[in-house]
Amino acid sequence: MMKINSLEVRHKDFFYYFEPITGALLKRSGASSTKKKLELIEKVSNALILNDEPYKLNMPDLNSVSNSYNIKNFKKYAVNLTYATLKSFALGKLYTSFKQPYFENATEAITFYRSCSLIKNQSDLCLPRTLFAASLSKRFKQNGVIFIGVSLPSKSMHAWIIEDGVQPDPFDTMWVNFQPVAILY
Repeated sequence: MMKINSLEVRHKDFFYYFEPITGALLKRSGASSTKKKLELIEKVSNALILNDEPYKLNMPDLNSVSNSYNIKNFKKYAVNLTYATLKSFALGKLYTSFKQPYFENATEAITFYRSCSLIKNQSDLCLPRTLFAASLSKRFKQNGVIFIGVSLPSKSMHAWIIEDGVQPDPFDTMWVNFQPVAILY
């Protein structure tokens, strides 16, 4: 099961933070609720730096993406994970703990997810897509971090991955507009 840390984001007189069970964005006024500075492992610290300086990220290598996967099993997993995640953040996160890594990296997993998704509007599927990639990437456990970010004041949320110094989804360009409010690793 992935670990999750909530980060505080300040906007005007309010602090926003991510509730890790429900996946809700909560708001409070007054002083910061952070009692101590987060002790982050190296992969999370490196990913936070790259998130803040996206021009340092490498581009995903789409030429190395293989198309020879057992489509039936992974398509069913993608559909079930999408359904679970859209129903409940906790349910989607729990569902990912039952899969073993299969794809070489998150780029391959995201490419597969995008090709087999039944929903055409992929912008609404950022969380299931990132959970799918994280649960099936062989590299994620060692070198990957999922970010959940917020765009204030609209309170829109978005999820993305940084793995091995790469933001592996070449079609996700909106992530740079969001400030991290939670990290999963």
